[in-house]
Amino acid sequence: MFDGIAIGNMIKQHKAQVNCYIDGVAASIASVIAMSGDAIFMPSNAMLMVHNPWSFAYGNASDFRKQADNLDHIADSIKQTYLEKAGDKLDLETITQLMDAETWMSAQEAFEYGLCDQVLSANQAAASISREWAGRYKNVPKALVESSTEPEKRSKNDLLVKKLKALKGE
Repeated sequence: MFDGIAIGNMIKQHKAQVNCYIDGVAASIASVIAMSGDAIFMPSNAMLMVHNPWSFAYGNASDFRKQADNLDHIADSIKQTYLEKAGDKLDLETITQLMDAETWMSAQEAFEYGLCDQVLSANQAAASISREWAGRYKNVPKALVESSTEPEKRSKNDLLVKKLKALKGE
């Protein structure tokens, strides 16, 4: 997550106009990175997901309390990133609720919260995620998982690519 925050800060510092296009899904730290764009564009079938930061910890009770405090500070930093982008369309209480709930927003919802500047026409390739990746989160929209390319199809595609490469002598 720190790498993502650093990437976002580097993009913000760039002197050029930076346009961010969320063509599929900007979830987790990718949604934070997206906020660094001067303008954010989302096709109507794209999604943006916000949630509280996660961590892995080991140690004693004191270590866990410290880690929980650290996660609260990181969450506060991430909230500020969203609030800076949204301006007066979003307040601290609302972004806190959205992050607590692990919220998956449509492009229109992201626009209404000020987290997207323009909703574009739908892309032919709709947002999707693998079942494995979806299993990491608790509120993944069913349509995202159902539209993903299943491993069986990917395996067949990989096999076809290998055969084509063999024919080309690669």
